[in-house]
Amino acid sequence: MSNSTSKYGPPGKTSWGSVILPDMDASDWQRIGEALKQARETNQKDLGSLAQQLCLSTNQVKALELGTGKVFHGDSIRFACARRYAALLGLDWTALLNRCGLQAPAVEVAAAIELPMPAMAVVEPVAAQSPVPQSQALSETATDTTQVGAANRRPVLALLCLAALALAAMLLGYWNTPAPAAPEPIALMQQPLLQTSETSSVNDNEPSATPAAADATPTVEELPINDFTGSDTSKRADSFYLSPRANLTLFKRKVSDKGEGLRLDMSRGAETRVPLASDEVVRFAAGTKANDVGLYYQGRAAPPTLIESGHWIRFVGQRP
Repeated sequence: MSNSTSKYGPPGKTSWGSVILPDMDASDWQRIGEALKQARETNQKDLGSLAQQLCLSTNQVKALELGTGKVFHGDSIRFACARRYAALLGLDWTALLNRCGLQAPAVEVAAAIELPMPAMAVVEPVAAQSPVPQSQALSETATDTTQVGAANRRPVLALLCLAALALAAMLLGYWNTPAPAAPEPIALMQQPLLQTSETSSVNDNEPSATPAAADATPTVEELPINDFTGSDTSKRADSFYLSPRANLTLFKRKVSDKGEGLRLDMSRGAETRVPLASDEVVRFAAGTKANDVGLYYQGRAAPPTLIESGHWIRFVGQRP
């Protein structure tokens, strides 16, 4: 600590703000730091969390425990930080100073130094000045107050002027805006007049027309039956030979039956002989192409038109 004369304390004391610091050397700071470290370890407090609560860096908290002051901007801030550190650890600061052989300051720490910041600059003591006459002080105060009031009124007057100009522009634009044109009248839709009983020309004695009865469900149009006559009497007449060149669908039923009958799904290349009764007919599904199938009966190939027609085919065998 450097000994200096200040208006806040007698010679031999170092002061900051309203605090009069005791004379402290390196050994005093080390004793205080050891006491702080011992209290922290006894309470099992984390160094990082304590530094965060004190608004200090970890290095500054370590410096307090080691008794070094290189990381602080002055002994005043260093003293205030050590006092707050002791209070955070639950130590009696006055008792701690007395235990280290130091005397607590006569004036308590001001509120301004209760929250020191790490980057706070050291406040140098102000040299004593001659007292200012009261009349001159009052005059200067009045002048400053007048200047401050005038300075504060300037932004308000500027805002009021801008608001007045904006209002005038709005009113001018409103009066200059032409009135909207009247909407065109909407023509009323002509509603058909309901014929009353007085103007009705229908004779009550005449029978009223009744709607025609709904048609019954239309029947499915029955497809025609085309005869396909064989040619070789040595071939079988109770079956026909089918050679699918593509996947196709074939229907088979009796002539006396209605509907589609039995559905036969044939795979490509599945050549087979289909048995056939004398009263059965077959047909290919609509959309079947003649090139997709080969149909042979008693050595005769079915014509393409017969296959692609989708009509029922009745096979007529030749007898020897």
